[in-house]
Amino acid sequence: SWLDDENAKLTNPATYHTAPADAWKRIKVRNMKPVQLRRMMHLAEWREAEAQRRDLPRNRILRDETILDLAGTNPSTTAEFGKIRNFPGGANGKLATPVLALLREVEAMPDSTLPEALSEGRTPKPPAAVMELLRVLLKHITDSEGIAPRLVASADELEALALDDEAPVRAQSGWRREVFGE
Repeated sequence: SWLDDENAKLTNPATYHTAPADAWKRIKVRNMKPVQLRRMMHLAEWREAEAQRRDLPRNRILRDETILDLAGTNPSTTAEFGKIRNFPGGANGKLATPVLALLREVEAMPDSTLPEALSEGRTPKPPAAVMELLRVLLKHITDSEGIAPRLVASADELEALALDDEAPVRAQSGWRREVFGE
């Protein structure tokens, strides 16, 4: 049943584990040059590892916007950390030295380690009428089934479905497909 599927997911520790190397994917990024993206990826990886080591939420270590600011400005001295928005403790903070060391390490990497630039083109938006129909259909079905719409599909997943009816979204597999995807 759908309840068993959801409980299995929620009780699986892997659901809550983020591999430090993949931590950058959680940060909303727009139009970064490859060198900035590489800095951001390494800062996010360091933050995730540090958060796991200290058993703290990742944003208690460094906020996403702080990582983006660091990746964009690439401070070369600890004094410059005072200008970074929300950097904990500013230039005198205890994170300034390890973050500066990490940034220097990343700068020393060869260009062959630069990631591909993220596509600057925006993903197309589906027609508003199609989106509205999908929302109404989802609401109708979930009301009749007695489940919350967000358990079946998120707004982003509905957009993906509106653009491609074979999109790899949750609503296309398992109990969700039986309820909504068919």
